[in-house]
Order: sequence, then C-alpha cells, then structure tokens
Amino acid sequence: MTGLFVLSGWAVVGIVVAAVDRSTRRQRDIDESMATIFAVAGAIAGGTVGQALGLYVFGQLLGFVFSAGGALLLLSVYRSRNNGVAPAAPTPPDDGAVCAAPVSSPLPEVPVATRSEDVFGSGALSALAVAVGGFCGLMAGNAMYPQRNQQFPPVLFFVPLGLIAGFIAGGTVRLARRHWGKLEIAAVLALVYAGLMFNYAKANAGPVHLELTFDPDSGTPGRCDVPACAQANPALEWTVHGTLQLKETSGFGLTLQWIEVSSQPDRTPVEGQDPSRHLRENIWGPNVKLSGDQITGPRRVRSNQVASYPFQYSYRTGNADSRRIITVQIGFTDGAGRFDTNTARWKVQ
Repeated sequence: MTGLFVLSGWAVVGIVVAAVDRSTRRQRDIDESMATIFAVAGAIAGGTVGQALGLYVFGQLLGFVFSAGGALLLLSVYRSRNNGVAPAAPTPPDDGAVCAAPVSSPLPEVPVATRSEDVFGSGALSALAVAVGGFCGLMAGNAMYPQRNQQFPPVLFFVPLGLIAGFIAGGTVRLARRHWGKLEIAAVLALVYAGLMFNYAKANAGPVHLELTFDPDSGTPGRCDVPACAQANPALEWTVHGTLQLKETSGFGLTLQWIEVSSQPDRTPVEGQDPSRHLRENIWGPNVKLSGDQITGPRRVRSNQVASYPFQYSYRTGNADSRRIITVQIGFTDGAGRFDTNTARWKVQ
C-alpha cells in the first residue's frame, strides 16, 4: 500500500503540471489527454529516479521538485514531437525553362490524433510486456536465490512500476523512432526489465546457513614423531587427525575458496597446575592455510550436500599439556556470488 500511495502522490504532481502547462499555452495542436498521460508518467519516473538514488524519501520537498521536473521533461518531448509542421509549398516551374525538374511532394503529415493513438498503443503493449517480464524475472530470481524476509512483497511494487515504466518507455521510443515495430519495442523492454528484476532478486538474497561439524567430536592427539616436526622451529610436539564436515542448508550452494587452521591454548584450569605457568608456556599457532589443490575435498558444494575435508594439524604447547582449541575458518563464495567466511572450533583433549 505504501508503494501505491507514493505513486499516487507523484501522479497528482503530473496532473498539476499538465494543467498548468495547458493553461499557459494558447495553441491546441496536440492531444491534451495524451499530454496529461505523459506528464503523469514523467512525474512518476522523475520521482522514482531521485528516490532510487537515495536523494530523499517521499514527502520531502526535493522529491516533488524531481517529480515536477520529470513531468516537464517528458511533456516537452511529447510536444516537440507532435507540433504540426506546415508542408512546404511546391516551387512553381519556370515558364522560360526548356524543361523543369519534377518537384517532389512532401511526405504527408500524420494527423496528431493518429500519432497519439499509435504512441498510446505502443505504450500500452510495452506496459503489459514489461510487467509480465518483471514478474517472470522476479519469480526466476526468487527460485534460484532464496530471499530474506521482507515486510512488503517486492512483486506488489515492481509489477505496477513495470506497467508505468513500460508505458513511458514504449510510448517515448515509438514517438522518437516511428519506424521501429511495436512488438520489437515491447520485447526488448520486457527483456531488459526482466533482467533488472532477476538481478534485484539476486542482490536481495538471504544469508547463507552453514553447518560445520568435526569427526570425531573431540580430537585425541598423538606425539608428532615425523621428521618434519623435529625440523620445525620450534619443534612441534603433537599431531591430531580429524575431518571437517560442511553442509549448506539455505539453498544456495557454495564454492570453497580456502581453509585456514590455527590454534590457541585451552584456558580451562587443570588441578594442581599453576595457571600462569600454563598460559606462559603454552604457545599459539601455527597457522596453516589451504587453497586450490591443497584442499582435500570438493570445491563446489551443492545445497544440503555433506562435504568432508580430512586434515592433519601439528602444534606445540611447551608444557607437556596436549589440550588445545583448534579453530578452522573457511572462505567461500555462495551461489549469489557473495564472498563470506565461517568459523568452527574443535576441542582437542
């Protein structure tokens, strides 16, 4: 209802502009009903553009200025294209000339009423096509990209807006390019608006929901006795094996970009152990980042697919206490093309 109220306010501005313009002009060489329609369409277009740019909200003075400016602009375009042009009188032949070149007659001027009906018909056809195209674009976008909850359904605003925008664009294009077919104009405008609505649905997709779990739930480390642990500086003491399980449940799917594993001391106090010494001797890290072929698992994950990523992590504590909090962070691109991260923590006993 809010959208219809806004459109009604801008339509009133267009009617007022058309009435003022009609009262200040003596000539009646155009269809005044069509002039009013174009003024209303221009007022709605001007108000919509300004609000879309975030320059104001409905009710502010600047919004009515934009609306009146749009009405005047489209009204002037309509008047300039429909002002009658008197046909040039043919040049009389010269009696003394042996032969006179044939004089071409000027193209017949299309009556104003006929042109108005033609423009109105093109606008009406385009309005219907654009509204249907916008509806289809929104529905296709909603099907591919689940939307976040919205208090006002977009279809109730964008379908009426498509009717108005299609009428404006279709009539204006037909007025400026009379040799273009009505069906071609309507089809192109419908495809453009459908693409805009599809991108709107994509941009307003809801957030991605991920479930990150570990197998086993709690890790059990062992002594790191491979040469690589001894060669590290400082030497690594413990190694734990586990599997990260990932599931996307919001319907988008995702493409995994990287996995980063790091660790920190488990700050849970231990009976008989000096807490300050435990924290002083316990060492953070190391940080390990995997990307590309280093990721042992699927890069592309479909919605509701459970993907598994086995990993091995070696670390050092420095106080003979193997307890650890391992943090695994993933970077991914969802089905709507948005980059995001998610983090899970794994406790090692």
